[in-house]
Amino acid sequence: SGGEGDDLNRQLWHQAQFVKRFLFAHFGEYKAGAQNSIKVGNEWLKSYPGVYFGYDAFHQAICLYGEARQIAQKQGNSCAPTLSTSQLPLYRKHAYKNHALIDSWVKKGGPNHVHHLSILDAERAALLSCTQMSHDACNLYEKAVLDSIDGGFVNHAALTEERFADYLWGVDARAEGIHHLENAIKLFSEWGALKKVEQLRERHAIWKVNDSLAKSQKDIMVRQRRQSLRSNH
Repeated sequence: SGGEGDDLNRQLWHQAQFVKRFLFAHFGEYKAGAQNSIKVGNEWLKSYPGVYFGYDAFHQAICLYGEARQIAQKQGNSCAPTLSTSQLPLYRKHAYKNHALIDSWVKKGGPNHVHHLSILDAERAALLSCTQMSHDACNLYEKAVLDSIDGGFVNHAALTEERFADYLWGVDARAEGIHHLENAIKLFSEWGALKKVEQLRERHAIWKVNDSLAKSQKDIMVRQRRQSLRSNH
């Protein structure tokens, strides 16, 4: 009947949105994922109240935290009250909402969300310290990787290593960032995500070049200062 056909089409549409957000989260398309999450992320629950699809809330949160951090890093201060004209407060609000939802599932005994919560705890700490290294954020990322591996979620361990690498690169801890990006490549390879591995290897090559250039420029500046000091004496 028409009603059953409409319901099937609606289910298929929702499933397509779940897959989109999964891909957005894993391929770093955070802005697209964040916008999709805000626009239609809650439509499934409106259509089918009480029907559970937990992983989607995590993928939404990754995209929302990811895009929020990118904006905050560009603007230089994740907590500044003058950011109301940007999308940062909106992305942060929805990230916190999904984060709280997953926290509630863990408190109710949901075993498959323990590592999700660990990852999002690290994401929140990284957002709040996105312009300066935070040891708390680093420790939370390390814990999240271990929780993911212990739970058998290799893809989420890989995703966490990538997010950790991006955080470290953003706070100018470049060598550490490259190390964790290499960890992400290994884990995604283990998972069999060859296209993702290709994407990360391209970024790895760019990072290595940029890191070498930065070190060379730093060495030049040090030599110039030394020469200047010798000339003054």
